[in-house]
Amino acid sequence: MEPNFFHTIKVTVLFTVITVPISLIVALAAALLLNVKAIKGISIFRTIFFLPALIPVVASTIMWSWVFSPKHGILNLLYAKIFGTQGPNWLEDPRLALGCIAVICIWGFGNTMMIFLAGLQGVPQNLLDAARIDGATWWERFRNVTVPYISPVIFFNMVMGIIGAFQVFTQAFIFTDFNGTTVTVNSKAVHFYVLNIYQQAFENGRFGLACALAWILLVVILMMTLIQFYFKKRWVFYNE
Repeated sequence: MEPNFFHTIKVTVLFTVITVPISLIVALAAALLLNVKAIKGISIFRTIFFLPALIPVVASTIMWSWVFSPKHGILNLLYAKIFGTQGPNWLEDPRLALGCIAVICIWGFGNTMMIFLAGLQGVPQNLLDAARIDGATWWERFRNVTVPYISPVIFFNMVMGIIGAFQVFTQAFIFTDFNGTTVTVNSKAVHFYVLNIYQQAFENGRFGLACALAWILLVVILMMTLIQFYFKKRWVFYNE
């Protein structure tokens, strides 16, 4: 068995468990805010919220590397002003490195937000008005009217989010190999499954092993997707 196999699975699964729920919650919350039509210039705010999704992954990762820089990063400058001490080395600390990459991935929630926004605009206003007249609070309207109507959208974003999280690669690759501004990262803490495939194929020349690992990833993603489709009938509702 490949020595890094179980460790990379553990790191990838942990990353998925962290990023997917938070990304869905943040994107849905932003979509709810941007679905308010009474705000003047709402289209401008929608554009601002969507902009991070347009930035290439490499550029955004390098930008965040400056934010997380231990000496001159914005985050540690704020940390020093608030707490009066030097901040941690975010990327070198094995307890923080995975969280840093999770923040970068969650930051680009624009695509998921726009899909949620499209789903929210399809919720019948007359049902929301009827629930409001019946005395339902905002939370009751959201839980009993909005969520059932956008459950297919939630399901789609969840499936795509899990597939994307299992294939995370670029951020960890850049942090472990970028030499422009002494960016380093605790490589073991962010040793993702796809990064291991790349290393086995193009650094170690073990193309057969890399191919086998890629097939395993395909089977795992397929099984995860089929499981989600199996359980969707319990909570996903279609307006037919």
